[in-house]
Amino acid sequence: MIVERWWLEFEQAVIPKAASEVQRSEMRKTFYAGVNAFIRASVARFDDGRQPTLADMQWMDAVNAELDAFAAEVKGCART
Repeated sequence: MIVERWWLEFEQAVIPKAASEVQRSEMRKTFYAGVNAFIRASVARFDDGRQPTLADMQWMDAVNAELDAFAAEVKGCART
């Protein structure tokens, strides 16, 4: 399961060990909602039967850069 693996990696890297089950559950829902929104936006953008354009690739690069910046921000926070 692809998204589940991503969730488990995220959970281990970000969620404090002392987090309650409610917090973990709510964060999991939020994580899955974010993945769902992104995948649907990507499919809508690319699922018209054409080859990706330079603008499409630039969009993906911008999304990737934003996600990398967020990951760096999160890694800067101590996990307690």
